[in-house]
Amino acid sequence: MLVLFVCGDGGRRSVRYGPAGRREEEWEEVPAEASTYEQRHMCGYPANHSVGWRHPGFVFDGVMKGLQPGSRYFYKVGNDLGGWSETYSFISRDTEANETIAFLFGDLGTYVPYNTYFRTPQESLSTVKWILRDLQALNDKPAVISHIGDISYAKGYAWLWDHFFEQIEPIAANTPYHVCIGNHEYDWPSQPWKPSWAANIYGGNDAGGECGVPYSIKFKMLGNSSLPTSTIAPDTRNLYYSFDAGVVHFVYMSTETDFTHGSDRYNYIKADLERLNRSRTPFVVFQGHRPMYTSSNESKDTAHREQMIQHLEPLFVKHGVTLALWGHVHRTTKQAGNRDLTTPKSPYSLSRRGPCTMVLSSGTQNLWPQGRS
Repeated sequence: MLVLFVCGDGGRRSVRYGPAGRREEEWEEVPAEASTYEQRHMCGYPANHSVGWRHPGFVFDGVMKGLQPGSRYFYKVGNDLGGWSETYSFISRDTEANETIAFLFGDLGTYVPYNTYFRTPQESLSTVKWILRDLQALNDKPAVISHIGDISYAKGYAWLWDHFFEQIEPIAANTPYHVCIGNHEYDWPSQPWKPSWAANIYGGNDAGGECGVPYSIKFKMLGNSSLPTSTIAPDTRNLYYSFDAGVVHFVYMSTETDFTHGSDRYNYIKADLERLNRSRTPFVVFQGHRPMYTSSNESKDTAHREQMIQHLEPLFVKHGVTLALWGHVHRTTKQAGNRDLTTPKSPYSLSRRGPCTMVLSSGTQNLWPQGRS
């Protein structure tokens, strides 16, 4: 289990943790590593301008090891010199559990109680409130939170990231919080992968000049996936990974970087699906930000959807992906398999026509009117 926390300096910090019932004096202690980024690493306005820039502090990460599955642990972060945080607790992941509890959504954003450069959604407070209520009702059952891209909607205004983490702390400090990258974390004019078919899709300024840097430093997901930014900025991280939780195998993929046949992302997904143990995880849930299918008439992303259907959907059908979850389109829709493929139905699929698809952009960002492109 990985813990991320922010401090005002990069001095030595640790994570102390122990199981329920053990005295704090007997807890384990592991060092935490610090990372940060600078204004010069931002790729455009307003992120690299005084109007948007705020130093992020130092992001520490520490790994708690040797955890017993499905057990409650307590932890705190800090050091003896500067003091320790309050004590938090969590239930460790149990890969042998016979059920999986997950909270899944995209496009959340954060609310600030003052006027700023664009609307911030007060509704996001309700999303966190109801997740927290349901988590508390679980008592000692493990759960997973999954945020499918478009995280804080800071869009270059750094203090909105601070508000976002303050807002989600009541749930993220006690439950694993998984993310994948969206256009509002990454999109910028000089991004390294911009194929001809994506000329009107990638290369805008949806991320407000962040070019994936805050996302890559403020989160640390499983694996070591990364991609150079082609600038002096740190590599973009957290691009693809997977894990088991109970009876579900979760797969995450960046839709902002190359996913076509032969790419690192494609090869990872192919190998990951090929080595699945379906007797242990009969259900596979795939997640990415931009949708492969949507019932909305969003013409701008048509070419992107066609590429995903061409390169990824055959893998989903062949390996019996149960459910594909997406964000980006600010509506909530669901539909069964979408193509009459000749591939025989997998015993783990719900349809011979591919995985069921859901767009979960219900985190609280504004609903798009029908036909917006």
